Amino acid sequence: MVGEVDVAVHQKWSDMLTLLAGEGGDIHLDMSELTFIDGRATAELVELARTLPAGRTITLCRPPRVMLRVMNVMWSQAPLPVRVLS
Repeated sequence: MVGEVDVAVHQKWSDMLTLLAGEGGDIHLDMSELTFIDGRATAELVELARTLPAGRTITLCRPPRVMLRVMNVMWSQAPLPVRVLS
């Protein structure tokens, strides 16, 4: 992923998450070149994590720090199957 995930690319982001969810296995997202991700896109990622079958995880490689803060504040009440690699 490169650049920004905002309103201009929400449909592509949503389609990509749907495709990854349907493939089975764990999901790995390299976010090292992502400069921005908005709240809606972050919420979609969290929703995907919440609906994954037991045993599947999402690994985020070098995600934006702001996104991690939003996830920690907004979704801290329930553990998510998300691993973060810095």
